[in-house]
Amino acid sequence: MRRISIALAIATTLPLNLLEAGGYGTFHGARAMAMGGAFAAVADDPTALWYNPAALPTLPPSVYVGAFYLAMDPTIQVLNPMVAVAYRGFGIMAGIYPHALRLSDIRIGYGKEVKRLEMGSLWLGDLYVGGGVGISYMVPSVFGGVYVRRYPGYGLYVGLHELGMSKDSGLVHDYRLGAAIVPLYNDIHDLRISGEMWMKPGKSRYSRYFYPIWSVGASYTFYRTVGVHIGILVDSAGWRVGPTFGGSLKYGAFTLTVENEGYVYWFVKHASPGEPAYALRFSLTYAREVKNR
Repeated sequence: MRRISIALAIATTLPLNLLEAGGYGTFHGARAMAMGGAFAAVADDPTALWYNPAALPTLPPSVYVGAFYLAMDPTIQVLNPMVAVAYRGFGIMAGIYPHALRLSDIRIGYGKEVKRLEMGSLWLGDLYVGGGVGISYMVPSVFGGVYVRRYPGYGLYVGLHELGMSKDSGLVHDYRLGAAIVPLYNDIHDLRISGEMWMKPGKSRYSRYFYPIWSVGASYTFYRTVGVHIGILVDSAGWRVGPTFGGSLKYGAFTLTVENEGYVYWFVKHASPGEPAYALRFSLTYAREVKNR
């Protein structure tokens, strides 16, 4: 009985301790994490509200349903579902920790195209801004950023995220910088290569500081139907370091994506033979087709 009680206690606190410290939880979508989390500069599904709210007006009306499955051993298994919706520049998303019986995250945001950037007759890209409000790990916050993109070509994002007051840490905030090149963007080939630096706040006994989470990823989709996504994530705090990968399949307006990020976790790398140890994400996205997006 004591062993079961301890296991339940660990399972209840696991997402907060492991995922909050590592910076990753319910909202980090399957395709995004398959790219190592380097998604801000190429965000193209409703989880853009987490990575880059300024990208919301570039999305077609869409609904994203996903889940994060984490298994450390037979007694500690966590399934965190989430849903996100994007419509005409607006976005809303919510996630829940069923084992803790509480709403873990919710956010609402809006993005808008500001202007077309040109130099004479040369199109440099389109400028977008976006932001919103939310609650992450029970801490209210605001967030926002600026996004420039030109497809095919490049994407750039700069954002201030999770600005809020924590009972334990006082004023908290973090920064996200993303850059991408998009050499191919047509009905046959869609290739995106991106990098990202996420500056997360930390706190020691004597001071506060920021530590970077680096990620690099690539995504290739053939005939807008079959996709392969890979990435590398390096958390300088040591919580997660390693490769991520996934795949997607589109049929009509629906896209199914499966992602594996287990190889960045210590408990997967050092799991005993036959012991369940997984960190997987699944998603199903419905996106209404819009031409010239």
